[in-house]
Amino acid sequence: EAILTRLDKLDEVSKDLVQMLAVVEVASTHALERLSLMDTEQVKLVTDQLVARGIVIQAGGLFQFSPPYVREVIYETIPPPVR
Repeated sequence: EAILTRLDKLDEVSKDLVQMLAVVEVASTHALERLSLMDTEQVKLVTDQLVARGIVIQAGGLFQFSPPYVREVIYETIPPPVR
């Protein structure tokens, strides 16, 4: 529930990006730009917020969820046809 509460507090752009990351599991900034159709500045702003909120981590230039169950909870919020 705490994860879903944090997710509910995100704006729509951040929610969309975090759900995209939940589908691909691990992604670079460049991959997130391509998936989201956002520019570098937008992706950086959103990912910085997600890291600051403890939703994702950045390691070795890649964004991912830690611990992994956070990804699973977020993934389950995405309707199957969208995944």
